[in-house]
Amino acid sequence: MSRGDGLFAESLAAAMSQTSDGAKEGLRAALEKRPPKFRKQLTQ
Repeated sequence: MSRGDGLFAESLAAAMSQTSDGAKEGLRAALEKRPPKFRKQLTQ
């Protein structure tokens, strides 16, 4: 894998993880100074 391909893959993975519902709740909870309320998500 080239360096450019690796950087692209890393940025794609970061974007996917940072836009998940859990990530959004974690950030929202931190800004509101409260503990996060994560929902358990079932995967198939």
